[in-house]
Amino acid sequence: MIIDESFFESSDFKEKLENYERCLAEGKTPFMEADDLTDIADYYNFCGDVDKAHEAIDLALDLTPGATLPLVFKTKEALQAGDIEQAERYAASIADKDDPETVYLAAEIMIARGEDEKADAFLKDTINEIEDEIMQDYITDVAYIWCESNYFERANEWLAMIDNADSSDNADLQELIGRINFGLQNYKKCIEAFNKVIDKKPFSARTWYALASAHYFSEDMENALKSIDFAIAIKPANPDNLHMKGSILMKQKEYAQAIELFTQYITMVPDDMLAYVNLAACYRSTGEIEKAVKLAKMAVNGSDRDAAFQACEELVFLELERGDAIDALEWVDKADTLTEDISEKLVLRAYVMLAQRRLEEAMPVFMEAIDRAEDKMYVVSRMIAAFFDNGYKRMGMWATRYYCEELQDITDEELDAMTPEDLMAYLEKKTKTNEKQ
Repeated sequence: MIIDESFFESSDFKEKLENYERCLAEGKTPFMEADDLTDIADYYNFCGDVDKAHEAIDLALDLTPGATLPLVFKTKEALQAGDIEQAERYAASIADKDDPETVYLAAEIMIARGEDEKADAFLKDTINEIEDEIMQDYITDVAYIWCESNYFERANEWLAMIDNADSSDNADLQELIGRINFGLQNYKKCIEAFNKVIDKKPFSARTWYALASAHYFSEDMENALKSIDFAIAIKPANPDNLHMKGSILMKQKEYAQAIELFTQYITMVPDDMLAYVNLAACYRSTGEIEKAVKLAKMAVNGSDRDAAFQACEELVFLELERGDAIDALEWVDKADTLTEDISEKLVLRAYVMLAQRRLEEAMPVFMEAIDRAEDKMYVVSRMIAAFFDNGYKRMGMWATRYYCEELQDITDEELDAMTPEDLMAYLEKKTKTNEKQ
């Protein structure tokens, strides 16, 4: 079920793809097996050419109505689009009702309906009907389904049933282990698994990207950069690779290089509003305020609410850079309309109060934000960053000592010697640890 890039490079597949494209170019119908046409559709999907993928799948169903794999393709596509009823119609059209794929699709439709307990019970009941020789494949496929549906704990439970779950020789299995552990934020195990995949597939750009992501979220920017450079060397024009490298360089405060990469990415993916926010933040860091404002306002007016909220935050900081707290508060008001997270609203408002030197008013707002937050440590880190950003170093030090038990044994002199950047890096790492627990 995991896409194997090396399959698309095989001579057998290339020959079939060449034959298919030659027939189309000559105005002929490529008379091919449904499974082969589905492989071609998967290839086009992998390359981002959705229209060509649809053309291949439609041809497969014209030639072989009721064929399993083309209808699996259609069903999954409908589920991704949120059209559960259409997905059910496609699944019901599969001629071979005994094909294991019908079991998987039935479970995926249950999961899409929010019936995860029912799906898990159904999949476990079905084990009794699975032949021993394909049992490990079945369990692996089910673990993959849960992983794809972002039920990482369930995926891990199913993975534990596999006899050879620790096998380093099975690249597909190691990739699944890596993806599950990434979802669980177990980045050390994730990195170990993806390194094993790299040993078997050293030219897999997707795996190098996944490895870079794991290093990025484990705050190892040096190895993240090395990994994404390998991915770019293999696929230099891949937009995801460029965006990842831009994000890494942004973390390393290499803003000029990050700006180049985000700009290139936006020319390739102009509708990704979060990239505009990242680019605006880079320009703010290099002092190019007007460029940053223009980009952030573009994101505010986009259809992505999350990006619009982050753009409002960026505009708050930009207006404060301009010394205009009144306009900053207007962007706070706009941000309030874009999120239901009350703690986010409160933190942003308190930040502006600090910028206006209204510490006594800001403190109870911060306290309320912490009290009402689901992730309290994240809000604490935001508050401490606000103290440092606005010149309240001693308050930042006090809050760090108060909220971080690990710093209780450090003397005032040692704490005072730590830079704000050191403290914030520590808090960010602690926040990620808490999220994982």
